[in-house]
Amino acid sequence: MKKNKVIILKDLPKFALNSACFTTTDRPVKEPMPGEVLIKVKLISIDAANRAWLNGPTYRPAVSVGDIMPAYGIGEVIKSRSKNLKKGSTVSIIAANTPELFEAHYSIPMTGGVINTINYLASMQK
Repeated sequence: MKKNKVIILKDLPKFALNSACFTTTDRPVKEPMPGEVLIKVKLISIDAANRAWLNGPTYRPAVSVGDIMPAYGIGEVIKSRSKNLKKGSTVSIIAANTPELFEAHYSIPMTGGVINTINYLASMQK
């Protein structure tokens, strides 16, 4: 069975962020259901926003101890049960943790496209 390595926030950093703040674990990869795809991650973006998410809510809710560390990425479809997205297709998503992100996870295979959502309301939030 294929496994997915996840990075989990173990402790909030007191000073500098370091590897002791995280732990990793393997989780089983589920087979895609009809209309779904299995994606192999090719690139993960870890940047300054990831550090900000540990300090409190930003344009997304704060990351809490025990949460999987969110990141943006690009991947390749390695197994498809979608008629619109074939094996070998490249997909990516850049989105905050919003209902739209949830919907995008289901709509990518249905549209056959690559989507990049931008939270244009983030700059309007107080």
